[in-house]
Amino acid sequence: MQKEHPIPGYEARGAFRALAILVASALAGMGNGAASAPPAWSLNQPIYEVNLQLFTAAGTYKALQQRLPQLKAQGVGILWLMPIMTRGQVRAFGSPYCVKDYKGFHAPFGSERDFRDLVAAVHAADMHIILDWVPNHTSWDNALTVEHKDFYKRDGTGNIQQAYGWSDVAQLDYSNPDLRTWMIDALKYWVAGFDVDGFRFDVAWGVPNDFWDRARAELEAVKPMFLLAEDNNPDNQTGFHSNYDWDMMPVTETTPLIEIAKGAKPLSLLDDLLAKEARAYKSPFMRMRFTSNHDEFANFGTPAQRLGGAVRPLAVLTATLPGKPLIYNGQEIGWNPGNRGTPITWNDTSSFLDFYGRLFRLFQADPALHAGSYLKLKSSQDAAVFAYARSKDKDRVVVLLNLTAQARDFTLTGLDLTGAYKDLFSDQAVDLNASPSFNLGPWGYRVLVMGAAHVGLTSGPPERSLRSASRSSIARNGSGSALRARFRRAGQSDAGAKDAFDALGASRPPDAPSAPGVSGPGKSVSRP
Repeated sequence: MQKEHPIPGYEARGAFRALAILVASALAGMGNGAASAPPAWSLNQPIYEVNLQLFTAAGTYKALQQRLPQLKAQGVGILWLMPIMTRGQVRAFGSPYCVKDYKGFHAPFGSERDFRDLVAAVHAADMHIILDWVPNHTSWDNALTVEHKDFYKRDGTGNIQQAYGWSDVAQLDYSNPDLRTWMIDALKYWVAGFDVDGFRFDVAWGVPNDFWDRARAELEAVKPMFLLAEDNNPDNQTGFHSNYDWDMMPVTETTPLIEIAKGAKPLSLLDDLLAKEARAYKSPFMRMRFTSNHDEFANFGTPAQRLGGAVRPLAVLTATLPGKPLIYNGQEIGWNPGNRGTPITWNDTSSFLDFYGRLFRLFQADPALHAGSYLKLKSSQDAAVFAYARSKDKDRVVVLLNLTAQARDFTLTGLDLTGAYKDLFSDQAVDLNASPSFNLGPWGYRVLVMGAAHVGLTSGPPERSLRSASRSSIARNGSGSALRARFRRAGQSDAGAKDAFDALGASRPPDAPSAPGVSGPGKSVSRP
């Protein structure tokens, strides 16, 4: 029996999501057609997922804008904002993934003007912003339920059906071509009207693939943008530029990385997963790697709670394997609140800040990581140490990870790594010979960098530059899950889900009558 960690305002799909992932994986082939090329600006940019209502005590666009210089200094390139649209009230739990108005703004975050200022400030910092989009379902009080009932799946008596096991949302029906046109037009509204740089698509696996091909083509006709799918199906490569690495990274408490960290699965499983991925995915498609996001945080707690001593080596893995790294809302300071609905208290002296900053800045600067080849390295401790090299022309990154709780002495064999390197985390110069030996402590890690990319990376931008960037941003722009009740597990009542939302401080809408003409098999939510 898996332990549950329900969290308000978060999407943790529980049994429904896990089943869908398994089905999608079973049906996935080797990928069809050519992968769509991502915009050039996105190739070397790590992603930061922002849960706005917990990112600061204020929970506003203005408060996020004031922290842009710090995010920029960390090497963050793409900000993914969880849904900012108006939330439903009928049969709802306060989830941002329960969208009432695709063109409306959730008032507590700030005004339309505030959002425009945020987008301008992000662009002024040479960063990019993508919005979380919910195409699979709507709230029960979305105007479409009245104006376009034909946009929804309906039962034999004409009543709109709920989406999967999520009783707070109504299921859209993509067999209707008019819905497809309407949804793409709504997406274009944010691109043309607010200059956003892309989208993360919630429950992308629930929408037909041919819709995504059309949506990508029409959106890219407006401007180049980055499109991220909440999916792990290689058959969707033509509609998106990136998807979730659910094969390796956390989805359940028995995901491969966690099983390896516990010693329950052999380290060779990583080789098998990477080989399978290399067969299924075509360049330039990028897998998104992570040890946390809003789902994982909701279901299983913080990375430290789930991964223990393996937190840092697994984070190194996510930032140095082929793909694109993600971190979530305060992960870069090791945010570990007793109550996970508590807004972040920023600690800019956390050792995690320097740790993630070095990794992200290296990813941005080093072609070996964001555009290089991958080669597994053999060692004398292959059962405990995962070692590999990333290379691009004269740039090389050697990654050494001890994924056990015991110290390991080992020697690398089979590839001549001779040369002068710099240790990313110690700043020390390292000269490797043809058969180098190492010692790594429990859960130890080393990242050795050869080439021009390591120059000036470790310490980050000078403080003077940060102050200047902050003043420039303020002068120019003013001073200013899938988060839902879907974190429910099979058998958990809607009332229990509501209580979990309430206990952790989610925005809770007032009681509202049921919407006319809509129904679903799920239980209604009783309110005290």
